[in-house]
Amino acid sequence: MTACHVFIDEISRVRQVKSHWPEASVEEEELMEYYRNGLKVMSLFSQESTLMRTCHSTLPGVCGLTTSAGYQLTKVQEAFEAI
Repeated sequence: MTACHVFIDEISRVRQVKSHWPEASVEEEELMEYYRNGLKVMSLFSQESTLMRTCHSTLPGVCGLTTSAGYQLTKVQEAFEAI
């Protein structure tokens, strides 16, 4: 999960400098490939890992809404959509 967030941060950074650095498109594609590979791995293990399928929020009522398999996978995808 953390690795995917690092890739998301780097993709965001590359997108910000793209106008000043034309080679950024190539770097963004490489980062996107690494990010997609991370999602594939998370998806493979999300059904078997308690950490990845269980909500660990301390907010009342949140876990009742988000205990589906792939909770952390969903959170990573939401973080990517936000950039």
